[in-house]
Amino acid sequence: MSKERKPITNKNIGCALLVIVALISIFLSIAAYMGYSEKRVKTKNKIAVLKEQLVAECNTKMEKAKTTSIEQFNNRMVEAVVKLQPKVDKEMARRITTVIMQECMEKQLDPAVIVGLISVESGFNPFAESKAGAVGLMQVRYSVWKEEPELIDNGVSQKEALFWLDRNIKSGIDIFRKYYDAAECDIFTALYRYNTGSVNIPKGTRAWDIPYINKVMYNTYIVTTILYEGNICNTETKNNETNYGG
Repeated sequence: MSKERKPITNKNIGCALLVIVALISIFLSIAAYMGYSEKRVKTKNKIAVLKEQLVAECNTKMEKAKTTSIEQFNNRMVEAVVKLQPKVDKEMARRITTVIMQECMEKQLDPAVIVGLISVESGFNPFAESKAGAVGLMQVRYSVWKEEPELIDNGVSQKEALFWLDRNIKSGIDIFRKYYDAAECDIFTALYRYNTGSVNIPKGTRAWDIPYINKVMYNTYIVTTILYEGNICNTETKNNETNYGG
């Protein structure tokens, strides 16, 4: 026996329509949300890209500014060297100051002091040699330091290597840094030891009364003035007699 089919009423049609409308609404909501999410992701991606571009641009500008500042500083260092020793041409002066700046940044020393020291030690003559065997710009004595890391670590295995501009400066700065640390950052005691080999300044003697220290610090003042003010007014300098140390 077949079952009787229930007649389709308006109520049933209404319910079906409500279900269809509900499903369509849900579908549209999901589609709208997905579209919004996709748009939001794209916006986030655009922001991230813009942020990366801004950071990259900022870093580029900072590096450029840093490079420019270093170049300007080095130009003034060159000016200072030529001021202290007019016989030095700018190309040689730049080679000297470039090594000094690199080493002083690494060893945390004032480059003005090293320039002042070199001006007194050798007058910026890379071939200078004293009767005591002190060699080059910073007048380093190979016989005293040949077995020490201050020379060995800088590739100095024979005396002649100290005539190389960069090796001499590196070795000399390492020696000065050693003395500076030993003197507990007393610049005068470090300079006195570099010049004489003596650990301490004699009791009752003022640092400024020692000609070597006086000359180095005066030349350091000249260099500092040029470095940080860009010029030096009415300052007369004359060639200093070479004092040998190290």
